[in-house]
Amino acid sequence: MDILKLNSIKKKLVFISVLLLIVPLSALGYFSYTNSTKSLNDLGETNLKNSVEMTVEMITALNIEVEKGNISLEDAQERVKVAILGEKDADQKRAINKKINSG
Repeated sequence: MDILKLNSIKKKLVFISVLLLIVPLSALGYFSYTNSTKSLNDLGETNLKNSVEMTVEMITALNIEVEKGNISLEDAQERVKVAILGEKDADQKRAINKKINSG
């Protein structure tokens, strides 16, 4: 294993140069990865929170309409289900609404 022995100036310079490149690039890669992961997690959390809040607001608005007697409770429940999950298919099952992505 002559290549691992640093007995010449050329090998020492190459080793130090590689070391000076690898260490900062590894640190930069690690910090960039952790920063982007945290940012994506925060973004996903915010999107999910907004989706839940919007659904709660829709339920609240429909509940007010039910209390006024403008629509029935079953109709209000169906509207929320359609908004979140989509229409029923031929098997009377609801497919997941592709327009809504909660992460």
